[in-house]
Amino acid sequence: MFKLELLISSLPNVDIKDLKANTDNEYHINILLCLYFWRALRGFDQANRAKFLQFVIIYISKVPLQGFATLEGLNSVQKFKIHREDRSTDNYGLPSAHTCFNQLDLPVYETLFF
Repeated sequence: MFKLELLISSLPNVDIKDLKANTDNEYHINILLCLYFWRALRGFDQANRAKFLQFVIIYISKVPLQGFATLEGLNSVQKFKIHREDRSTDNYGLPSAHTCFNQLDLPVYETLFF
């Protein structure tokens, strides 16, 4: 699906500053993890940023025309949200996503090794 979409509409220009400015961060406990998350996302090329959008925000990898401030959720405009997932053992410590309400669930990590 992703490759067909790229053939039809090409890669989107994912502006990480715009996404970050329009994000609700509920992961207040570990600010360091959020810093690493944004650093990693900035390091992605446009193809991997599009795949990230496809995973966490919307099934298609497009950026809203007026930017992430107008990102649609299930019923209305809904910001991207980073959520602290306390049930980290369910996913073996992997992030999960809820595309219907633009939420990335980051597990609680005891240590960060980067």
